[in-house]
Amino acid sequence: MIRIHKLISFLLVAAMLIFSLLPQFASAASPVSFSLTILNDKPISVGDEIQVAVMGINLVDTYAYEVNLDFDPSRLEFKPKSDNTKIPGFRVPAIVDTTEGHLQFAHSRIGAVPGDNGDIGLLNLTFIAKESGTASIEIKSVKLVDSQTDAIEPLVAGVKKSLDIYLSAATVASSLTSIAVPAKDGTEVALPSVPEGFTLAIKSSSNTDVIVTNGTIVPPVVETTVNLVLEVTRISDGTKASTVSIPVKVPAKSTQVSPGGGGGGGGGAPISTPDPKTEQDGIHVVTLGEISKPAENGKVVIRLSGDVKQITLPSNSAQLLGQNQLEIKTDKLTLDVPADLIRQLTSGLSTETLKDSTISLLFEPLSVSTAKDVIAKGQTESQAAIKLIGDVYEFKLSVTKADGSTAAVLSKFDQSITIRIKVDASVNPKLAGIYYIADDGKLEYIGGQYSNGEMVAQISHFSKYAVLEVTKTFSDVSKDHWAGDVIKELAAKQLVNGTSATTFEPERSVTRAEFTTLLVRALKLTGTGQPSFADVKSSDWYAEAIAIAVKAGVVNGESEAVFDPNAQITREEMVTMMMRAYAVTHGSQPTGHANTVFTDESQFSSWAAAFVNQAAELHLVQGRQDGIFEPQGITSRAEAAQVIYNLLNK
Repeated sequence: MIRIHKLISFLLVAAMLIFSLLPQFASAASPVSFSLTILNDKPISVGDEIQVAVMGINLVDTYAYEVNLDFDPSRLEFKPKSDNTKIPGFRVPAIVDTTEGHLQFAHSRIGAVPGDNGDIGLLNLTFIAKESGTASIEIKSVKLVDSQTDAIEPLVAGVKKSLDIYLSAATVASSLTSIAVPAKDGTEVALPSVPEGFTLAIKSSSNTDVIVTNGTIVPPVVETTVNLVLEVTRISDGTKASTVSIPVKVPAKSTQVSPGGGGGGGGGAPISTPDPKTEQDGIHVVTLGEISKPAENGKVVIRLSGDVKQITLPSNSAQLLGQNQLEIKTDKLTLDVPADLIRQLTSGLSTETLKDSTISLLFEPLSVSTAKDVIAKGQTESQAAIKLIGDVYEFKLSVTKADGSTAAVLSKFDQSITIRIKVDASVNPKLAGIYYIADDGKLEYIGGQYSNGEMVAQISHFSKYAVLEVTKTFSDVSKDHWAGDVIKELAAKQLVNGTSATTFEPERSVTRAEFTTLLVRALKLTGTGQPSFADVKSSDWYAEAIAIAVKAGVVNGESEAVFDPNAQITREEMVTMMMRAYAVTHGSQPTGHANTVFTDESQFSSWAAAFVNQAAELHLVQGRQDGIFEPQGITSRAEAAQVIYNLLNK
């Protein structure tokens, strides 16, 4: 190491001595600076190569130089012999301290030639991502020598880049080698947990009569080993990877013995007395014993066979449940119903009416032909390509009197119901979700968190619901547009709309009213109030959103009386509103200052500077070009879509 350091010093001194007779060159008119660029164009995963470029800006007569870099050795590994430069001459291979994370590179031209001027690529090199997390690379200093052998004092660059390194689907899949043995008479496989940002589903089963690919277990007569292959999906980009074949030993189901069986002895096998028959014509009658049984993690679970489409409950079910939820579970669908929702249903009925009544919960799949018609209406109304994942369900919660008439129907809930619908592993989580389907075909995106082979959402009323994969394209958003995938995903979730059925106008400016509405819709902010601005009428389409946002502290008017809803929103205004919304949804405003300071920070308004720096630190925004934010620049529709997407995924 000492010998190599001496070689670098000799190289720099030699450059000064050999070319002392070269002509003088004018000094730079602009200050010398340096940039550090990560060249990768997709998310970085563990094992990926990271391409890094170091550039000198406004260099004058640079004949030789030495670059000193610091990097995070716990997450980055320098790839040997990857350091290079396109400048002709002689270079010393990079000296790397893998323990402290330091790299030194030196280069010199050869012969009686002038030095380089302008913006010059000094160094290209490659790191390998070896651990997930946030890593950093920093130019600590650069030493320059000109062609007149004048050595410039080492320049402290202070240029630092942070990069996020993610686990890959293959890395997660390789770590999954076992599955917990199911309990005796268990009806569902407990899949291993995976890190946040990944989903896990069964890709294949060697015996679908015992373990179905949706995770359902049909207890076998004798103990059976089933081999499962699991599939890991990284949500951020949809990449997938399969595990090795994992054996799962499924215990034999319990044997039921009738009372008195087994002869005259007092011993014998345990006796399990079956419940009276409770299912007929697709209707399951929930007995007092079922609804009064001990809760599992705060839920009384009713497990049903696949052909059940309706249950009936005792009219006093709310009292029997207490504070527990009622969970209805089939092989395709799970509903978590709060006891207070049942109380809401029955609260307006007299004791006499409830005496001989029952509570009915319907969850009936539509016929194939009816579902096809419903989806066709949805496609016509939304002008989007729609793929139905599974069934379209019709839900209804009501009270039925002894004579068969309906005493009450609950149309809107005070508390939401959690709905979980099993979906195929091939579903695209970015474009799929649970939708409410109106009779006229209008679709309303309810939500949809993909987890362990299920799409999960909260619903506040009953009607028709289904998991749909929606693909909305616009003629003016090309396949390779920088925000194309984000626009497509947000359009599927009805968070952004086109300016017409076929156009999005990604470069069009955004108004203050439009971005306020977009934030309120995306974050599902709620509240009541009337807009207090002279230029916002209660009849305006954006009035409610502005009232909600002002009350939440997300946005202010231009003055106490003026909101200026149709004014174009600047980039610093957009980021300020976004960070206030971040504080509302996360409970507090982030602290700290961005590592990378924008070079035009002096142009920031005083009220916006902290917000822009915080957003940059959280990787919610970036400059329009390297180091330049353009705070007074007008926000485009594509930029607005991107920051909303970043906020939702932070």
